[in-house]
Amino acid sequence: MLKKIIFSFLLLLICLPIFSQSKGYKITVKIKNITDTVLYLVGNYGEDVYIFDSARVNKRFVAIFKGKQELYPGIYSIQNREKQNLFDLIIDKSREFSISTSKENIFKKRKIVGSAENQALFEVEKMAMLTKLEPTVREETLEAFSDFSPNSLLSKFIKAIAPLKMPEPIQEDSIQKQSYIITHYFDNIAINDARLLRVPFVSDKILSFFTAILPQDADTLSYYIHSFLNNLTNREVFDYYLEKLFKYYSNYTSPPELDGVSVGLYDSFCTTPDCKFIEPEMRRVVYNKIERKRRLLPGETVKPLLALDTAGECRKSSQLTTDFIILWFWEPDCGSCVELTPELSEFYKEYKTDLNFEVYAVALTEDEEAWLDFIKENNLDWINVSCVHGMLDYDFIDFFDIITTPSILLMDKNHKIISRELSFSKLKKLMEK
Repeated sequence: MLKKIIFSFLLLLICLPIFSQSKGYKITVKIKNITDTVLYLVGNYGEDVYIFDSARVNKRFVAIFKGKQELYPGIYSIQNREKQNLFDLIIDKSREFSISTSKENIFKKRKIVGSAENQALFEVEKMAMLTKLEPTVREETLEAFSDFSPNSLLSKFIKAIAPLKMPEPIQEDSIQKQSYIITHYFDNIAINDARLLRVPFVSDKILSFFTAILPQDADTLSYYIHSFLNNLTNREVFDYYLEKLFKYYSNYTSPPELDGVSVGLYDSFCTTPDCKFIEPEMRRVVYNKIERKRRLLPGETVKPLLALDTAGECRKSSQLTTDFIILWFWEPDCGSCVELTPELSEFYKEYKTDLNFEVYAVALTEDEEAWLDFIKENNLDWINVSCVHGMLDYDFIDFFDIITTPSILLMDKNHKIISRELSFSKLKKLMEK
């Protein structure tokens, strides 16, 4: 059975190299009895999906996609107005071919003329759907195909999306397994092949290595991301993944403890004109954003805060000498602040002596009455200051990159940042170390 299937694949693959790649294209699609009046040729670019071309369906159920522009190698799909994916097709060597089928059974009745690579894709799709076939037979067949035509896009695609094979001695859910996955994750992915930017699943798989497989700490991520980018020799591929990784880790939804990742990426790859995804008019904006993150990295010394307390006296954070200092930025009319500020107060009263820390609470409000009432009602006996009369030294909101309140930052006795935007339970663990 296996030999027969492989032999049929080989007959198809003999034809793959004979087509020459050209910029123009003509793809004729016929779907008998289809009721749609327009079909779309839809392409992939990394995680994004876009409409490359459209064609009207004539009375003979035929739609012709035709153009003089370059149709880049990749896996495309034919879709209708409802964005229903009718079937996939591959563009690698051939640019002029036809596909015919019937609405009643689009997949099984599909016939391809003029494109051995699309016939091969069809056979691969059928193989993937043969659930009655032993999984090992399916895997061996697909592996044999990709080995026979190693440079074809279809071969690269099959290898890239295939699960990583684990050596038998490695146990499930073991540290050894995790280490093996990290070491061998890219073994079968041709990371410098730009064609793989235009197929589904592959860019997701690559990005998932950083966002889901690796431990989410800044040093580990920075090491592997920099290593990955430095191994990218194809400029288009490099630009794509640099942009994706930089935007992901510089986004405000990224945890603050990972800010070092985006700062490192910016310093290493984004300060020259070669960094194309940062438009010239946005360079100053991105620079300011990175500098805000830089000054809040663990180990950085916090600039002393000056603000007026409830008695109108100036209180300086630099005068605090406890082992730990918590900066708490809040508002008396903020729902989360109303809930969490009393919780922090209870934490403060219970642990301030044992853990030797002080809270410097800054109310970012102009409503002095609401601020004073909240302090009195909740018996907040830490250092209470506010911006009611303005900020005496510098803009706290800008300096500490405060997007929402409450915002918390933990410093050591030397006023160096330990962490920020953390839960009270994590706060306790860090101070107990």
